[in-house]
Amino acid sequence: MIRIAVVDDHDVIREGIKKLIETDPDLLVVGEAGMEEDVIPLITSSQPDILLLDIFLNTADSGLKLLKEIHSSAKNVKVLFISMFSSTNTVENALTSGAAGFLPKTETSRYLLEAIHLIAEGKIYVSPEILTKIYTKKADSEERLTPFLTAREKEILYNLGQGFSSGSIARKLDVSRNTITSHIENMKHKLGISTSRDLSFYAIQMRHTQEKS
Repeated sequence: MIRIAVVDDHDVIREGIKKLIETDPDLLVVGEAGMEEDVIPLITSSQPDILLLDIFLNTADSGLKLLKEIHSSAKNVKVLFISMFSSTNTVENALTSGAAGFLPKTETSRYLLEAIHLIAEGKIYVSPEILTKIYTKKADSEERLTPFLTAREKEILYNLGQGFSSGSIARKLDVSRNTITSHIENMKHKLGISTSRDLSFYAIQMRHTQEKS
């Protein structure tokens, strides 16, 4: 059973999300809140596996501030941001700050359950709408850079796009984790990507594009 807590300052939205979650027998809503100051106490009392969190509560940066607090006090809780606002900068900031996913409120009824299950498996979830925005923004530069990867690097990138960790990829390809780490560092250098998390995000974008083509 996957334990879910829901935080949104609109009662109607919270109720709609809860009703949707309750249609899945593998999910359980264990708590809810509507205020920024209630989030940490909620996590402490309900012990959720995944927190659905409106990225804009009291202020524009409240979600990201809460994410830092959650990582400090409850490292095992994965945060799926939901929002009416999904600019590429907002999404990228959320994911590079450690969010497990980002879902626009306009897409919750279609993708929420899928997002929860993928995040519970340790994967990162970004909705198709957002991936399309980000890919459109970055497509030209990415198409120029990707051909410079070796066949092995492309294989590792593909696996990152499927949500596999570096350790899982090492076992799958029957190589050492250090070898995968070395390839990842090379890819980051070739693609001009600064962090491993950004590389995983890039890989997810590429996966989505390939699935649509």
